[in-house]
Amino acid sequence: MPAILNFKNFLDDIKNQKIFFKIYGKSKRILSMARYHTKNLGNDEYLKILFDDKSFLLVLLKEKTLMYSDHIIGHIKDIKDQDIGEKKTIVYQNKKYKLVNKNDHQLVKKLLFGDFSELEEEVFFSDYEPEDGSIELLSLGWLAKDHQRADIHVKELKIKDIETV
Repeated sequence: MPAILNFKNFLDDIKNQKIFFKIYGKSKRILSMARYHTKNLGNDEYLKILFDDKSFLLVLLKEKTLMYSDHIIGHIKDIKDQDIGEKKTIVYQNKKYKLVNKNDHQLVKKLLFGDFSELEEEVFFSDYEPEDGSIELLSLGWLAKDHQRADIHVKELKIKDIETV
C-alpha cells in the first residue's frame, strides 16, 4: 500500500478519484466529499469527507492540515444551544476550549463525490479551539435545513497516518 508522502500527494489522490484509504491502519472508503467555504473566512476553502464507517475528515486547504474524527457527533448534549457563540470558553471532555470563530455560516461550493444524504450542507456554527494549544477543533452549530445540531470534534491527523489503498 503506497504511503502518502505529503499533503499535495493526498490532494492528488483525491483529485484522481482515489476513494480507498487507510487511516490509523483501518480501511475506509469515501462515501461523500464536498468543498466548502464560510462567510467569516471568505475564500479559504476546505473539504469535508465522510467515510463508509462514518468517520470524518476535514481538509483545511490553506493550512494544509488534516483533521479527523472516528465519528460525527451530531449533538453534544452537554453544550447548550444558547452557549454556542456566546460563551468565550466551553468545557468539553474535561478540556477548556476558547471561541475563535463566532457565528459563521458554512456554504457548499461543490459536491465532489457521493451525495448529501449524510454529509452536511449549509450550517450556522461557531468554532472553538483548545486553550492548551493542541491541534483540535470543536465546531458547534445547526443545519440550516432542519435546525438539527451539527457538532463535530476533530483532531489533527498526521500525513504519516493515512495511506492510499
